[in-house]
Amino acid sequence: MRSFPTLLLCLALSATFGLVGASQTSYADPGNPPQPNGPAGRPAAYPKDPRHCQTSDCERGGIAPRVPHYLRATTSSHRKWWYDAAPGCRVAKWIQDGPRGRVRYFVVRTWWRHKGITMDYAHAPKVKQDEPLSDILKQTPGVVAGINGDFFDIGDSGAPLGLGRARGVGLMHGIDFGWNNAFWIDRKDKPHIDLLHPEAWIAGHPDIKVSNLNSPQVKPNGIGIYTPRFGSAIGSRWVDGYTRYARVVHIREGRVMTNTTSFPTGTFKGTYLVARGPEQRRQLRSLKVGSKLQVGWRLPEGPAFAITGQSILLKDGKILATDDSELHPRTMVGIDRDAGQIIWVVVDGRRESTTGFTMVQEARLMKQLGAEDALNLDGGGSSTLVTRQDGRLQVQNTPSDGQERWIPNGLQVIYKKPKAAGRHHHR
Repeated sequence: MRSFPTLLLCLALSATFGLVGASQTSYADPGNPPQPNGPAGRPAAYPKDPRHCQTSDCERGGIAPRVPHYLRATTSSHRKWWYDAAPGCRVAKWIQDGPRGRVRYFVVRTWWRHKGITMDYAHAPKVKQDEPLSDILKQTPGVVAGINGDFFDIGDSGAPLGLGRARGVGLMHGIDFGWNNAFWIDRKDKPHIDLLHPEAWIAGHPDIKVSNLNSPQVKPNGIGIYTPRFGSAIGSRWVDGYTRYARVVHIREGRVMTNTTSFPTGTFKGTYLVARGPEQRRQLRSLKVGSKLQVGWRLPEGPAFAITGQSILLKDGKILATDDSELHPRTMVGIDRDAGQIIWVVVDGRRESTTGFTMVQEARLMKQLGAEDALNLDGGGSSTLVTRQDGRLQVQNTPSDGQERWIPNGLQVIYKKPKAAGRHHHR
């Protein structure tokens, strides 16, 4: 029998590490048992689900030493350099020294209402297409800064876990519930960090609830919509290999073409509906081949652009982060409404020269920088800052992989010089 102190320690550790994925929802799956090469068929190279980790790569972070309250005041930061990537977008490098060691981090402050400044969702042409951040940014004329974005299905499809909406493109992907902590700017140019829940539907079938749009996988007891925007079809990986209660409906030009249990692979035209669950399979089975069928989706809040992250670190100035144990490279976005700034922070870590931050440290830093709200984005080897300097895009931080990781999305700042006011001639 375990001693009482040992039991208390075990319970404390379980509670602490259980909070890592507490901000998002997990679901039991009624389908097939997990495949032998990893949970739910996930490749052995990445055997863990990033939904339950502090970074997409699920690497275990270094354990931060406990720091008594009286020693926290000994932490100091000094700015190494700063410059303006564009009018209204300032980049700075900082060094912090404290009881947990030295940390190198970068801060980008963007005055989002500054003339000529636009912020947007950065993405590759296809949802599951991964590229280095610098290559993603090169596709946008006038880009001056960018950071990596959402957690993603690093071990399989490569698609982001949550939602993404880009200006001029619309909603590209999303999930109704389960990964909805988001940063967005609305059409009135007001920034937000809060929950965003996409809506998707099958016209004329209000009883059929759609859970996913171009997601890495359909969630258990859900139905997903897949369009060519997703990229190539990935077969039964759309249901994580759980085919027992799966059904696939192919729609082209507004009509049901096939209704089957066979999964497509490769490039495709039209739209696929994918069921994962006994009731969802029954519902899709009722859709007759040859019948007319239309699908749709939207974000009710109507943001100009949006991206999700893992956890809300800070809300209305209150620290919500609870984990102060795992040290990782970090990326976060915050809002300083008083100063009219969107704040990005990228923290280097997993190196002797820079230890990284815990999630509580992230929240404290964002609060010190003036943010009222802040969101944790993907970290680890994904944490990357690219800015325009000396006329070209450059990686400013030191990614822990030793090079830029291939990722699916991010945030970007674009600057377009405002047109000079015309002269008025009076007769």
